[in-house]
Amino acid sequence: MEQAPSQCILCNSSERSVLIRQGDWTIYKCTACGLGFLDPRPDNGDLSCLYKNSYFDSQYDEGLLVNSPEMKRRISQEDHRVKFFRRFKKTGKVVDLGCGRGYFLHACQLKGYRTEGIDISSDVAQYVTKELNIPVRVGPIDEIDFEKNSIDIITMWHSLEHTVEPDRYIVKVKEWLKDDGILVVDVPNYEGKMLKKCGINGMAGICPITCIILHQVHWKQSCQNTDSKSRRGRIIILST
Repeated sequence: MEQAPSQCILCNSSERSVLIRQGDWTIYKCTACGLGFLDPRPDNGDLSCLYKNSYFDSQYDEGLLVNSPEMKRRISQEDHRVKFFRRFKKTGKVVDLGCGRGYFLHACQLKGYRTEGIDISSDVAQYVTKELNIPVRVGPIDEIDFEKNSIDIITMWHSLEHTVEPDRYIVKVKEWLKDDGILVVDVPNYEGKMLKKCGINGMAGICPITCIILHQVHWKQSCQNTDSKSRRGRIIILST
């Protein structure tokens, strides 16, 4: 475990308040910008242990066979995600950060997109590469690189809140996008119902004002900005 910085990584404020305590975990909220963060938080060694197969087995399944009825049902559950950007880009390369078992990427693959994943777990990467025939780069974001201006669509489905410094995460992936590329971010909203339902499930807490500030700092134009906290406890921002 390690201590979080004393100042907010987004706005540099040192004012904080307790957002939630759950067992040994405490999430604080920056009173200036709303960013939530664990303190103390897992260090790199802790994360390597957390994101082993046991994490994915508890969150998903053991890995479905590509042509099985179970896979077809699972892929149908990913169609709504593809629809977020398909109206803007019907072809191109999709890179999913925190791809897990790769079902979303497989859904994109079936729609004709070129796909690639990034994940910290070598266990799930082996499954995605072997069973779904989708390449996966393994490691933390700081150790991953793509050529600048080379990717059409980058997605973060409930991965941004698992990062220690979400602002740096966004700045880095922005360099990979083409000039007309799209970034899709989907995060739990701690002001919605998801925190009460799921509890602490990440190192950073996100609320609408946090996403607005991230967007204002790092992005100039927004295709769509949707806050669906009242329905699903989620925030979805689609940006170019």
